[in-house]
Amino acid sequence: MIFGECTHLAADRIYPANANRRFCSSKNIQTNFVSKGKTSPDKNLNLMKAILNKERSTLLEGSFGTEKEHYGLKRIRARTPNTQNVWLYFGIFTANVVRLSKRTPRELKLAA
Repeated sequence: MIFGECTHLAADRIYPANANRRFCSSKNIQTNFVSKGKTSPDKNLNLMKAILNKERSTLLEGSFGTEKEHYGLKRIRARTPNTQNVWLYFGIFTANVVRLSKRTPRELKLAA
């Protein structure tokens, strides 16, 4: 074996069929497969997941919405999907450059 024995496996939703689950179990391979059956009625766990998902999506959507407003990305007059993507990429690139330019040299040194 070149890389050694497989001990962990990450896969998408299609892979964890019963045969693949049995194979991984027989070879003692740890997986990230979603559990089969109904979800647990653990209300605290579900509440925590909902709060974390809401917080993450709020931060992500909020920052993107602000950049759309500030850099005029709502007014894109692109006629093709490729042109639209170029406008979006340059808008996001500009927002990142502005954010980097506001950092102090000390912050940049610590980030690197």
